[in-house]
Amino acid sequence: MNTSLSRTLPPVFATPLAKPGDGVSCETVLRWMRIVAPYSDYHAAYPEIATAISNAANLDPLWAEEGGRYATAALLVSFAYTQSGFHPNLVGRGAMAFGLFQVELPRSADATVFLLPHTACLAVIDMLRQALDSPGTLEERLLWYDEARTTPGGIPPLVKSRIRLELAQFLLAA
Repeated sequence: MNTSLSRTLPPVFATPLAKPGDGVSCETVLRWMRIVAPYSDYHAAYPEIATAISNAANLDPLWAEEGGRYATAALLVSFAYTQSGFHPNLVGRGAMAFGLFQVELPRSADATVFLLPHTACLAVIDMLRQALDSPGTLEERLLWYDEARTTPGGIPPLVKSRIRLELAQFLLAA
């Protein structure tokens, strides 16, 4: 499950929020969500999503160092916002992309895991861990599944990856 011990927390994710042994709270994640999308149509689902993100980040952080849980949670918030606008049950791209993170699956796959915030967060942490262990810059590694396409708004994948990274950095400073 957790192989974060071999990976070093990138300096871009340094945060004054983290204290030794500290986990990221649901309240912190909820505050971040309200900062980036205060008037979302899905605000009723925010507490469940915030709980799922904080639980997943505390249970299985991408980095073992102090601040790793916060950085993991900030990345999850950033991905959920940019991919679905915090819509936990979104089915998009011709019924091939699912949930908060709009993970694309083959038609034969079971999408239920990505429609439930808690299991979606844990699954996406595993996907991000694989991406972070690959070669390239941080932005290139965080492309994870956008590599082959440009978004409907015409945003190139590397730019979208940079936007997600900058949003996560902003949240860690908020």
